[in-house]
Amino acid sequence: MYKLSLRLRVVAISGLLYLVGAVSAFAIEPSLLTQQFFKLPLDKRLEFLNRLPFATSLKIMEEFDAYVKELTNAAYTDSLTCLKNRRALSDLKQSSLHSDGAFRQISVISFDIDHFKKVNDTYGHDGGDEVLVEVARAAIQNTRDIVFRKGGEEFEIIMLDATNVEGELVAQRLRNAIEAIQFSKYPTLKVTASFGVASATISNSETFKVLQGLADEMAYAAKTNGRNQVQVAPEKRLCELALINIQLAPQPPKP
Repeated sequence: MYKLSLRLRVVAISGLLYLVGAVSAFAIEPSLLTQQFFKLPLDKRLEFLNRLPFATSLKIMEEFDAYVKELTNAAYTDSLTCLKNRRALSDLKQSSLHSDGAFRQISVISFDIDHFKKVNDTYGHDGGDEVLVEVARAAIQNTRDIVFRKGGEEFEIIMLDATNVEGELVAQRLRNAIEAIQFSKYPTLKVTASFGVASATISNSETFKVLQGLADEMAYAAKTNGRNQVQVAPEKRLCELALINIQLAPQPPKP
């Protein structure tokens, strides 16, 4: 059972290695035996372990597990802000957000930094990176929920078991926090962000995508209405989403 479990891990790690690059790129320093293990073809690795004393094989397995965690973290984390990335968001909506027949209340907050191109043009990419890092820090400090950097200056917060009112409160708190950020390297720099909030009970990934799109639409409305504000999805749109959710929900088997 031990060897079989390890073999399954060997197969799983190969895909992760391809995703995030060479083993040597990570902080954990592998032992010489573990380095040999990784260099072997997949079909030779189990044979390699079988030739070693059990304690040595166990040590390699421990280092193997450490690499799995390191590689997974790298594959699902934005390297600049240390937030979860778009791949992590995609996996989240495929797994924990829904299951067949299960309904869950979700609030999505979509937001992006106002006039970010102007920040880059004025303060350079170092200034832009500083803004992204500080906005990410503000997001982490002002919510206990999952924060993602979707790309560029775009972010998303997924609040599980939260209502529209709760989503709006978090968005307003974060909007104020971003507006209050002070940059020691750039004392004249001030940034704001525009937010969209949409909340609904969902039962499948299709309605979650619609909910995300509605939050994006509200964020766009916040920008077109003057920026640095929160727009919440109106009740009519949420009712339309509820109807879509009912239509797409799994139907109970006929008696």
